[in-house]
Amino acid sequence: MKRKTTRIALLTGFLYCLMLFLLITAEENAPGASITGIGQAVWYSLTTLTTVGYGDMYPVTVPGRLIGAVFQVLSIGVLVALITAAFSLLRGRLLPLAWLRFKRNSHWYIFSRIDPRHILIAQAIALEDHHAVILFCDDSTDYDLLPVGIVVALSPEKLVEYQKAKGGATVFAMCDDQSDNDRLAESLQTAACRVCVMSDYEPDRLSDKLILFDPYHTCARLYWFRYPVTSPDETIVLIGEGKYAEALLEQALLFNVTAPDQMLSYHVIGDFGNFRRNHPFLDQAFATCDRLVFHADPWNEDLDLLKHADRIIFCHDDPERSMDEVTQLKRYCPVKGTLYVRGAVPLNGYTSFGTQETICQPGYILRSELYQTAVRLHRLYQDSVPDAPDWNALTGFLRRSNLASADHLLMKVRILLDSNGETLPGDSAQPSSGVLARAAQIYRSLDEQTLDRCRRIEHERWMRFHLMNNWQYAPVRDNEQRLHPLLRPYDELDMEDRMKDSQAWELIEKLSGGKSE
Repeated sequence: MKRKTTRIALLTGFLYCLMLFLLITAEENAPGASITGIGQAVWYSLTTLTTVGYGDMYPVTVPGRLIGAVFQVLSIGVLVALITAAFSLLRGRLLPLAWLRFKRNSHWYIFSRIDPRHILIAQAIALEDHHAVILFCDDSTDYDLLPVGIVVALSPEKLVEYQKAKGGATVFAMCDDQSDNDRLAESLQTAACRVCVMSDYEPDRLSDKLILFDPYHTCARLYWFRYPVTSPDETIVLIGEGKYAEALLEQALLFNVTAPDQMLSYHVIGDFGNFRRNHPFLDQAFATCDRLVFHADPWNEDLDLLKHADRIIFCHDDPERSMDEVTQLKRYCPVKGTLYVRGAVPLNGYTSFGTQETICQPGYILRSELYQTAVRLHRLYQDSVPDAPDWNALTGFLRRSNLASADHLLMKVRILLDSNGETLPGDSAQPSSGVLARAAQIYRSLDEQTLDRCRRIEHERWMRFHLMNNWQYAPVRDNEQRLHPLLRPYDELDMEDRMKDSQAWELIEKLSGGKSE
C-alpha cells in the first residue's frame, strides 16, 4: 500500500511539472503574456487549482488556455479532496479525541482493529455495560456500518497513553494473526491496562494484566458445562480433526470424573496423532477408570457404534465438514443418542454449540469467574504453605493445575447435590457462594464410606491431569523432571496421603466464605 501511494505521488508530481513546463513554453514569448517564468506559472496553477482565481495572471495563447482549462477542471477534484481530507481528519481523529477527553473516567475497551470477532465482543460488552467506551483502532472508511463503538485513527498504544488509566482500559487483540496479537501484547506489557490476547503461546511467567485466550478450550469448557455426562457408563463418540476436537477431548477426560468406578467409553474418530504424541501416558491415565479408544477408520466405517452411542459430537475445525457428515449420518444411520455439531446453524435434529457468537462473550474471554476461582484456590493454598509463590510467579503448568481444579469444582458441587437428590441451580460455570455453602453442608454430613469415595474421585482427577501433562511416578518428587511419588493408585496410598485428597473438597466451604472444620 505504501509503495502504491509513493508511485501515485511521484506520477502526480511529474505530470504537474510537465504541465508547468508546457505552460511556460507556450506563454513566455507571446505578446501581452503575464506568465513568463516558473514563479508566475506556479502562482497561476495554485490560484486556479484552489479556485481562488485572482485574475492577475492568465494564459493568452491557445495551448496555454488549454492547459489552464485542465487546471480549472482539476480544481474541482482538489476542492473535493481537501474537503474530504478535512472531514476525515475531524471525524477520524479530532472529534473522537475531543469526545474521549470527556470520557476519561469511563472504562475504555480498545480493539486493535475492525474484525468480526472484535465486533461480537464489543456488542456483548455494550449490552452488559451501558457506560462502556468502545473504540476500534482502524483507518477503514466503512465504519459507518459498525453496530457499536466508534473508530479512531490511532494505535491502541496511543489510545492507552491518551487515556492514562483514569477510568482503566482493556485492549483486545483477538485477530487471526497471532503474531500481530503477540506484538501488541509485548508493546503494552508495561502499560496501565489489561490486554486480552488470543494466542496459543503461554509464557512461564504471566503478568496479572495479560489475559491469554484461545477459542478452542473456551468452546470445550462451555460444551461440557452445558452438556455434562449423566450416566457413569455413557458411550461418547467424538468425530473431528483439529484444535477444537483436541480441546473437547482433553476437557472431557479431565472434567468428566464423577465416580471412582465410572466406565465412560470414549470413541475418538479422526486424526488425533498429534494429541496422542503430546500425551504418551494415556494408557496409564485410563488403566482403572473409563475406556478410551482411537479409531483409525473413517467415521462411517462402524455404523453399529454410531447407532448405539449415547452422544455423537462432530467437532471439525471446519463447521461445513461437520455439517456434511452429520447430514450423511442422519440419512443413512438410525441413531438413539444426541447429536452435537460445533459451529453449525441451529436446526432440528441436532444441538449446535461452539458458534463464534457464543464463544465471543466477555465473561468467557476474560475468564473472570474461572480465573478468580483459580486465584482464590491458590491463595488458600498459600495460607497453608507460606513460602508458596504468588499467582503471577507460577509456572504455566501450575496455573493450568489451579484452573483445572477450579473447573472441576463445579463437578464436585454437582456430585454433592446429586447425592442429596438436589440439582445444580443457575446457569453459571462457577457456583455461587450460596450453592457452595449448601454443597459444603452436604459434604460435612457424609459418612466415612462416602468421604472415601469423594477422595477417590479427586485422586483420579488429579492423577489424570498430571499423567496427561506427562508426569510419572517416582519415590522422590522432582518438579523439573515431572516426577511425583503420589502418582499411583489410590489403594496403594497410605492414610495420610489419602487424606490429602480431602483438601480439594474441604476448599468448597472456604470458597463459600465459611470455615472448614
